[in-house]
Amino acid sequence: MEHAVSVSREEGYVQLFADVWDLAESIVRRFAKQKQSSGEVLAFVEQLIRNAGDKELYADRSGYARKKLSPKEYQVLQYLLEGKSNAAIGETMNISVETVKTHCKNIYKKLNLSSRKEVQKAFH
Repeated sequence: MEHAVSVSREEGYVQLFADVWDLAESIVRRFAKQKQSSGEVLAFVEQLIRNAGDKELYADRSGYARKKLSPKEYQVLQYLLEGKSNAAIGETMNISVETVKTHCKNIYKKLNLSSRKEVQKAFH
């Protein structure tokens, strides 16, 4: 189980677990209770458990993001999905690169994601 969760974490396969949550829930929760894995793997398992209660995330990602994010964060999210760099986003929105980075951190936290790669996988 640790190997499967580890690979899933590295590839950002949150959706995979969500799709089969009815089947995977008991196994994932038992695995989380063992606490014998690395901190990164346990953090990913905890993320899966947190996300499981938020089915809306998987049913309508865009609507979910619009509800969770501020208007500026949502706008940054759209630019992230277009593949724009922080500098390009900052220039387009007339904000500093540091402000873009802050918006990105907020987006990741609010959507339980950890990187641009996860954003791309979650919304495409």
